[in-house]
Amino acid sequence: ASVGLDFTLILLADGRVFGCGSNQNGEIGLGRKIHQSLFAAEITIGNTTEAIVDLSTGWAFSLFQGASGNVFGTGSNLFSQMCKTTEGDPIFEVELIEGVSDVQQIFAGSESSYFLHDDGSVKACGRNDQGQLGDGSFAQRNKPVNVKIPKGERIKLIGSGPSAVSVFFAGEETGLVFASGINDRFQLGLNVNNVAAASSPSEVDFGEDAGMFNITKVSASGTNTAAIACMLDAPTETPTAYPTDEPTTYPTAYPTDEPTAYPTAE
Repeated sequence: ASVGLDFTLILLADGRVFGCGSNQNGEIGLGRKIHQSLFAAEITIGNTTEAIVDLSTGWAFSLFQGASGNVFGTGSNLFSQMCKTTEGDPIFEVELIEGVSDVQQIFAGSESSYFLHDDGSVKACGRNDQGQLGDGSFAQRNKPVNVKIPKGERIKLIGSGPSAVSVFFAGEETGLVFASGINDRFQLGLNVNNVAAASSPSEVDFGEDAGMFNITKVSASGTNTAAIACMLDAPTETPTAYPTDEPTTYPTAYPTDEPTAYPTAE
């Protein structure tokens, strides 16, 4: 399940999607005439019967990832987060997002969309006034643009949030994490105090532990803080011997409080 501003999406194991709550901006894709759903209603995914394998909610829009790697969307398009221009008009029925394919992960920010491809590259579209698209600019994008990942890093996962104005990218091989977007409260973790917003992904500072983590999840919140879930890599070899508190040798005789000789009666 995924939760937006005032709506909820539920993905079933068979690939069907249900939604409930507000549809004022088409965020659950039930058409213009239905403004809200009091119950979990099944959502029609465009003109396809393709099973959905993942979904993500922004502030007032939704993204759906198909089994084939195609991406679909519905809801608010005020900042072209559907990767197309509608002059601010919402999209009320789920439709295919053009310009992205072979996608292995999707993520919606507040009003921005992110697409991780099978080759580890990332594209994005939508609002970018704080550099949250990571394309090196602060310009809104109505078509998917390449995110400028440093060092040619292959990305394995993306992290943002339905009210976030920042985004995080976790590297597959190095364990490094890169971030872009708003940084007015140092929420990007860059260890700098003079960068209010980063338009190109920069490395998150883990100090001496940089590159030592296997990142499992990254999430950014609307309170301008980032939570990074990670764990240390497990040892690759199993020890063959273990320490023990048992002594290796034992005494053959033990002290006694008994005297060795006794007095005789006189």
